[in-house]
This record gives sequence, C-alpha cells and structure tokens, in this order.
Amino acid sequence: MVMFYGIARDGTIHNIEEPMGSMTLAYDTNLDRANAEMLADKLNLPLHIITDVFDANELPRIEVRDGVRYVFLRHPECIRGKIRSQPVLLVVGKKLFASLMARGTLVEELKEPKVSGDKRVSPESLLVQSAMAIVKQYENYIDKVGSHIGHIEQRMRSHEATNDDFFDFVTIESNLNRAKMSLTGISAVVERLIELETDANLRDTLDDVRLFTQQLLVEIASHAQAIASIQNTFSTVSNNTLNQRMKWLTFLTLLVALPNVFYGMYGMNIKLPFMHEEWAYLAIVGFTVLLLLVVSMVAKRLKFF
Repeated sequence: MVMFYGIARDGTIHNIEEPMGSMTLAYDTNLDRANAEMLADKLNLPLHIITDVFDANELPRIEVRDGVRYVFLRHPECIRGKIRSQPVLLVVGKKLFASLMARGTLVEELKEPKVSGDKRVSPESLLVQSAMAIVKQYENYIDKVGSHIGHIEQRMRSHEATNDDFFDFVTIESNLNRAKMSLTGISAVVERLIELETDANLRDTLDDVRLFTQQLLVEIASHAQAIASIQNTFSTVSNNTLNQRMKWLTFLTLLVALPNVFYGMYGMNIKLPFMHEEWAYLAIVGFTVLLLLVVSMVAKRLKFF
C-alpha cells in the first residue's frame, strides 16, 4: 500500500490521497508491480528505474534524470540468524521524496516522516535522514555479531566451547561479508551525494553518514580479525591436545610391548634359563614390573607426558 503525505508551508505533515503541487512524500514498504506502475504514472517517474527495486542483486548506486535523483541503497534484514539485504529506492525531486521497497518493513524513521513542524524539511534532508537510519540498522546487526563473537571467546577461555560454536563462525563471516559489501556501496553513494549537494548543512550531515559508514567498515574488519585470531588459537590448542594424546598412546603401546617380549620368549619350545625353577614366574613378572617403572620414570623425567 502506498502512503502519500503532504507538507504545508508551516512544516506540518498530513495524509493526502493524491500527490499535490506542494511537496509530496510517498512511502511503500511492500511495493508490487501494480503499485510501481501507479507511482510511475502519478509521480511522472520512469517505470524501468522503479522496477529495479525488484532486483534482489541491485547494488547501491545513484542516477540523476531530469533533475530527479534515484538513490539505491541496501536495507539490512535478519532471516534465521543470517544478515540479508534488499534494495531500497529513495527518489529525490524538487518537490518529491519517495521511499520504495519490494518487501518487508523499513526502519521506523522511514515508515513515517518525523519532521512535523520543521520548516526546513526538504527532500534532500529526508534523504540524509533515510541514509543515516539505514546505516544505523547495520550498526545494530554488527553490534549483535560482535556480542556473539565475544560470547564464543568467553566460552573458549572457560573451556566450554564446542564445535557448534566454531561452526557459527561460518555464518558470522558470511554476515560480515554481506554487510561489508553493502556498506562499501553505501559509502560510495554517500560520497557522490556529498559532491552533488550544495547546502552546507546537508553536506556536513552527509559527511557524518559517510564517517559513520567508515567506522562500521572498520568495526567489521576488527570482528573479522578477531574471528581469525580465535580460530588460530583453537587450531593451536587442538593440535597441542592431539599431540599429547598421541604421546600417551605411544607410551601405552611401549608399556604393553615390553612385557610381551619376555612372555613371548618363555612361550618358545626351547630351553630357557630358570625354566624349571618354581620362582621363575614371579621373578619374570617382578622384573617386568620393575622395568615398566623405570621406563615410566625416564619418560616423566624427559617430560614425555
């Protein structure tokens, strides 16, 4: 459903049924092709640009036609623990601002205009407000990813980490890569908007959005480095644990092998020393136990285990 708002000269906002001569705001969070055609007709916009919002792989970009800016950004959403993003089209004209998405719900700042009573409101200011709101959504998801990484790191330090925790890193890395790609594109679009903007105040605000986006990219790089560090540490600990187990197995194999040497000798059908003595069996067992103790002491002194 498309919602139209009008802004009076005093800055107040009110619902309208049809676009009017003064500034018009159009919001649609579940755009379909029928609504796209209706918007293109009523707002005199090129349909082929509006329908680009249906392309799930549409990258952030800016296009200017007949004085109207068509700004494509990527809006994040979390689906079953995975960060996805979809295109959002922000249309900025002299007396027009439109926010269009193919599915889902936009952040609250974009669903309804929150500029009532502000006489300085303009399509450009709403564009800046929208861009900042979208970037803040990425910040929320990235903060959650950081908390998850910290939780796994804490579990690792307390020796409670499981393989499932490290399998989660595959999803986390995928989420970070998707967020990085979207934010990199958004940053490039914002830099282009700064070049096109003539209002000094809006240029400063857009620069804040750019800096905020760059900070999130740095945070993503930091999280990726933390994941790599944890994985390397886990790999080192696992290798050390495996080496210790192999040492124990080697030592146990040696202990089992030594008695078999003597027992095998006295199992031969040949004449052997003390084979007719009654105390021979106890002597052989005692000697074997003593030999095992000596081997164990030597192995311990050599820090074999």
